[in-house]
Amino acid sequence: VDNSEKIVAFGAAKAKKNGIKNLEFRLGDLEAPPIEPRSVDLVILSQALHHAESPARALQGAFRILKPGGQVMILDLVKHRFDRARDLYGDRWFGFAEADLHDWMEKAGFQRIEITVVAREEEPPHFETLLASGIKSPDSFTFFFAPSHDPRSPSAIGWVPAGALAAAGAVPRACCAISRDNGCVASILQAGLNKRRRAMVIFNYQNAHFRTYLPTNL
Repeated sequence: VDNSEKIVAFGAAKAKKNGIKNLEFRLGDLEAPPIEPRSVDLVILSQALHHAESPARALQGAFRILKPGGQVMILDLVKHRFDRARDLYGDRWFGFAEADLHDWMEKAGFQRIEITVVAREEEPPHFETLLASGIKSPDSFTFFFAPSHDPRSPSAIGWVPAGALAAAGAVPRACCAISRDNGCVASILQAGLNKRRRAMVIFNYQNAHFRTYLPTNL
């Protein structure tokens, strides 16, 4: 996927010339790739993320098109101060701090995140390259929340596979959950089944920093 018509045409022509039939080039935006949701096994962002207007949205786009159990792999630069990269290479971001990248990946919904610095150039400006990876859990689900200051009001509403609750041993009316990343205990105030065999779960919690759960967290 590239937002340049020339690059897409060049890549397609080169693939055809070399007899590569299972490679397709598509014109589109990194933050909203023109690929069906939950349709690919692996997303590779190779020296691409620093060209995105919003790296966080680009990672959300990657999460959207991955199948459950799919993986994202990111090859990019560690945060640097070589500001000429904007004029020379068209970079929007001067690399990334590992903590920022980890935070964006986690908020996008990825699990088992690993980030490692894998190379450092010997010549100035001594760019360092990092490799990051994450998994879209087969059983993950995401909550969209509106924080509430009233302890009696639900702070988040989300939809999860009904089987996830059953597998976790959750009861229909009340049970507890523990956030994987901040240890916050939340009460499931209501859980029911709709016609699509999915369970509606409403959480009430004080800290609104977590958004993604695995059924094993229940």
